[in-house]
Amino acid sequence: MKDCGHWNSGLVARYVGWCMIALLAGGCAWQQPRQGAMPWHSSEAQAVVDMPAAKVVEAVEHAVTAPPLSLEVESTRDGTVVTGWKEYPGDIHIVRRWHERTKFRISVTPDFSNPSGRSKLMVEDQTQERAIETQPWYNAPNTSRPDRAKSVLSQIEQHLLAH
Repeated sequence: MKDCGHWNSGLVARYVGWCMIALLAGGCAWQQPRQGAMPWHSSEAQAVVDMPAAKVVEAVEHAVTAPPLSLEVESTRDGTVVTGWKEYPGDIHIVRRWHERTKFRISVTPDFSNPSGRSKLMVEDQTQERAIETQPWYNAPNTSRPDRAKSVLSQIEQHLLAH
């Protein structure tokens, strides 16, 4: 006589097997992140310089390409210098440290009260990340690195003082 209170052990094993296959096939797959608009993160990396804006832009270009920054200048337009990427160690996610790279937008604006003699500098950052070196870089729109922007500003200020 059959015991109706218990499942057939073969049926249970088959059910558990199919559940494991479904979890492994669909639940553990890596998915490429969606690439959305990449914002520039403003920071407190700002300074006032006693130089006309046009000269400050030239000095910024020299400062970011010189050591220790040694960054590429991607573009310069209307008082804004955009650098190339600089790689940094990123955050630790689960059990590994991710790779990050950050680029900077340095804006130079003339001072309102003294446009021919004083300018304002502002450094903003944009970061991308990847888990391992073989993956492509992905935008990290929620990642702001104000410490990196402040470091770039500090290097620019030191360059301005030395020259």
